[in-house]
Amino acid sequence: SAWRSEAESRCRSAVELKASLRVEQPRGQRGVLVLWGAALHWLSRFTQNKAVVWDFRNLLVRDGPTSDLPELHSTPWSSVQALDPRHPKALEFHLQAPVQSGASVELDLDTLLSQQYSGAVELRVQVLAFHFQHRQPSLNAPPAPLDSATPLDGIVAALTGDVTYTGCGRCAAELDTDANGIYLPCYPCLPHTAVRRYYRPGVLRVCGQGSSQVCVQVPPVLLQQVLEAPPDQLHRSTGEVCSPAAPGSEVKQVQVAARKIHALLSLPRKEVVVTVRSFLCDENSLPLARDFTLLDLRCSS
Repeated sequence: SAWRSEAESRCRSAVELKASLRVEQPRGQRGVLVLWGAALHWLSRFTQNKAVVWDFRNLLVRDGPTSDLPELHSTPWSSVQALDPRHPKALEFHLQAPVQSGASVELDLDTLLSQQYSGAVELRVQVLAFHFQHRQPSLNAPPAPLDSATPLDGIVAALTGDVTYTGCGRCAAELDTDANGIYLPCYPCLPHTAVRRYYRPGVLRVCGQGSSQVCVQVPPVLLQQVLEAPPDQLHRSTGEVCSPAAPGSEVKQVQVAARKIHALLSLPRKEVVVTVRSFLCDENSLPLARDFTLLDLRCSS
């Protein structure tokens, strides 16, 4: 067909940029998603929302030249949509995901870094530092990461900065505004137009029992669960009183969030159990980059 011929000609192009990443399909089937041209803009959405189930349309399927994994190439007619967690397809995906011992694989950090493992991994680590990721680089120097030397007041001050944004209520993509300050719709998620406030993605720098350290990406929705404070109510009162001796002083949500961060960073460092998803982004099956996305965090018993 015409669209297939054009898509194949694009795949043969030596000058067009492309990106490859591994994906998992229903029933545990895996493949390599190859993005061409305008589809490269999808990468930022994938990076921010790795826990989302995505619905792709009009992909060109080809045999992988160097591996047994099929290649799923984007075409000029391709589209992608983030599925609502309650969508039947999203529910079906999670129900049919392979259960492999029921949960994530438990490894130590040094072992994980020595292997090319892609999937959910449970690690016992200590948190060394934390910072927020900003959407666009600023001309000013980025704020220093929060660590064990940062006092509680310093963490509160950091949380009063640009640490939240307004995004699509379905896929969490940050929304731009028009000349009148009205938020533009998230076109891939139309007709859904709901918006909500999110924390900007965070980054935890963690270490294991050895000397290895890695940075773990914390998606906006999960960061809210960790901080236990709604991002749209940071400067509102929780209804609790700071001290019986000062009845007029009430605890604010920003103080709740600051205490959570302070507890993770303060000395002596406490061991926490994190479940992360390790992603291998590869080109021709050769590892190019690996990043870690937080799926769960809890204190070690």
